Amino acid sequence: MITANKCFKGRYPHVKHTYLETDQREWMVKCSELRALYELKNSAYWQNEIAACAGDSKKLWNVFHTVFGETCSVDTDLHTADEFAAFFKDKVESVRTSTDSTPLYDIPSRMTYNVGALCPSDH
Repeated sequence: MITANKCFKGRYPHVKHTYLETDQREWMVKCSELRALYELKNSAYWQNEIAACAGDSKKLWNVFHTVFGETCSVDTDLHTADEFAAFFKDKVESVRTSTDSTPLYDIPSRMTYNVGALCPSDH
C-alpha cells in the first residue's frame, strides 16, 4: 500500500515535507477529498453515458459492458442463418454417421400404466 508520505515524495519531490502530525493529517484529508472528487466525477460520467442512451437498448448494453470492463466483439455479423443451418445439418449428419454402427439399446421391460385404473384423489 502506498502511504501518503510515499505518494507525496513521489509526486512533489521539490516540496519540503515535514513529519508533523498536523501536516500528515492535512495531507490525508486532501488525499481523501481528491479521491472523493474522482469518484464523484466517475459516477457522474457513467450516469450521463447511461442517460444519453435514451431508450436505445443496444447502446445501453454497450455502455454496461464498458462499465463492467467487458469488451464487446464487433464480429457478431460474421455468420449467416444459412451458415448456421449448414453447420448443424453437418453436425447431426456426423453424429448419425459415427453412431450408425452402434446397436440399438434393448430395453428389457417397460412399465405401462392403465389410465382407467387410476383412482381420483380427494385432495
